[in-house]
Amino acid sequence: MKGSYSQASVQPVVVERSGDAVVIRFVAPPESMFYIAGVSYEMRNGEMRVVIDRCPIRGECSTMIKSDAGLGEGRTKQVRVPFGGDRIVLLHADGEQQIFP
Repeated sequence: MKGSYSQASVQPVVVERSGDAVVIRFVAPPESMFYIAGVSYEMRNGEMRVVIDRCPIRGECSTMIKSDAGLGEGRTKQVRVPFGGDRIVLLHADGEQQIFP
């Protein structure tokens, strides 16, 4: 798994625990030929590694968890991900960001 977006382009990232899941909110950068479909993730020893899925407007795209429609001004995306681990790391094109706890 490799991130498509830089850390700065999706800030702020907000995570809230909600029962046996987490809600992750982030900003979708403006693009003309791509969009954010949602997120994909994998679990490793209690750590969830999450990547934001960047998809072409025309073409195939797969994502594990689709994002909700834009919130606020339409650029804030939200996903609800089942989570029973200890830590969440968001993978970016320019590195990793621990977002929970």
